Amino acid sequence: MVTVVASVIAACASTIMCQLWGAPCTLCKRCHGCIKWAFAVWYHARVARFSIGDWIDSLLARLRAAPKVLDLPPPLPAPVEAPEPTITWVDLRSAKRTKSRGKAKGTRPWMGVTGITLHQTACTVSRPETCLSMPVHGVVLADGPDAAIIVLLHDPTSILWHGNGFNTRDIGIEVACRACGIEGDPRTLWLPKKYKHLEGADRLAKATEATDAQLEACRQLIRHYDELVKKNGQMLQFIHAHRQATKNRVSDPGSRIWGVCGEWAANVLGMRKGPADFKISDGFALPDAWTGEANSVPYNWRVSATIDP
Repeated sequence: MVTVVASVIAACASTIMCQLWGAPCTLCKRCHGCIKWAFAVWYHARVARFSIGDWIDSLLARLRAAPKVLDLPPPLPAPVEAPEPTITWVDLRSAKRTKSRGKAKGTRPWMGVTGITLHQTACTVSRPETCLSMPVHGVVLADGPDAAIIVLLHDPTSILWHGNGFNTRDIGIEVACRACGIEGDPRTLWLPKKYKHLEGADRLAKATEATDAQLEACRQLIRHYDELVKKNGQMLQFIHAHRQATKNRVSDPGSRIWGVCGEWAANVLGMRKGPADFKISDGFALPDAWTGEANSVPYNWRVSATIDP
């Protein structure tokens, strides 16, 4: 039907031009004004059918033809999800302490438990029993790359000397690792004096950052204490870093632990970090390199690492 209509339209248009102007038509280059009207219409219809009509038929045939199958690359494999870390809880709260350092220095009511202070051990700790001399409430140990151990040492109502000015009100959590103050920066790695000559890559080789499993376990321990305090009618209001309480712990707990656990406690559990310049005694405020915020707080006098506003 489309071909017939197109042929008639083309024939009539070409014939009218021939008859009006007496010039050769654009299709056949013939049909001068002396040719009779009937013959012109018949001739143009035939020529138009085999020119425009055939072209339309060919175009429709190509459009109706099956689309060409492109040689596409094979689909990418589905991403492999990391397995959930295996986290084991070990309760040593009733275990006997042989050293005074690991013993509680008193007790406090639940209303006196107002926050959590995060620490790094800055040394290697591998077995739960070796934690008994630590003056903290809970410790997170690595148990291979995909597992961690949470060691409960004291009840939240026990007072321990773990965080200087935060001792009387905060729960102390240690993550067993030797972490850089700013992950990957050897200048911010605390080491014993016998290693003070090490610099650059040699110094960084002594670092052992917390594993992903440890960080997940630390989050679980923070949530555990948060829920436990709530069950006893109170609320944990603050999340602190040990560096905020003393100048001698500038890298404690480090950017990796604070970024994954401290910021999480603030953003998810609603604990407060305090003002950007918050610190007590001779401590240091939380640096930009830890919070990810442009507060113009350097790491220390030697390493700035501030974020431009």
